[in-house]
Amino acid sequence: MVKFALTVSALLLFLVSCSVSSERQDDVVLSWSEIREQSAALDGQYVSLCGWFVADRDVCTVYDSEEDYTLEIWVRPKSEICLPVEVFRSPTRSWAKVTGLFHHGGSYGLFGLYESAITDADVKLSDCKK
Repeated sequence: MVKFALTVSALLLFLVSCSVSSERQDDVVLSWSEIREQSAALDGQYVSLCGWFVADRDVCTVYDSEEDYTLEIWVRPKSEICLPVEVFRSPTRSWAKVTGLFHHGGSYGLFGLYESAITDADVKLSDCKK
């Protein structure tokens, strides 16, 4: 009986550790459709995505498109790219790979206008557009 209980406990611990991953996976870049369809399941997970990144007055956001801002995610980067002094000097509008901790279902960013956010983010400006 004790052996059975230990086996069940070990199995449960294994399942919990497999289903909750808080490790960064920079090499796996999610598509915007994956983000849109799985946003609730991705909450609390590290994600990477390619998008149109804008750091300007009152905005630090990544979008699904350069032309049509239909899907937007607030970004709180580790770097100083979105600090007011930086955006006043040199606003940024560029394709970028954004990697960080994904949050969904809250109120993020300026006035809580964003439903999703990526925090503790690495923002790498690049031509990652597909």
